[in-house]
Amino acid sequence: MKKDIKCLLTEVESKLVKRIHERPSKDALDRLALFVGFQDWESFRKELHEGEDLYAEDGDSNDAEKDAKE
Repeated sequence: MKKDIKCLLTEVESKLVKRIHERPSKDALDRLALFVGFQDWESFRKELHEGEDLYAEDGDSNDAEKDAKE
């Protein structure tokens, strides 16, 4: 699910940048974070990055398990 949110976030940011030709303000980013249930943009980004780390660790352990079975 976090991967889907990250893809959505990337798409929204790119569309905003294309429309206004500059990075969105902190206030605009905070409102987007509120929309998806976070208090502010930084807490949203932090959660995404922590989720990526967990996802990468799970992927590494799954690869090791597959190698051990073979």
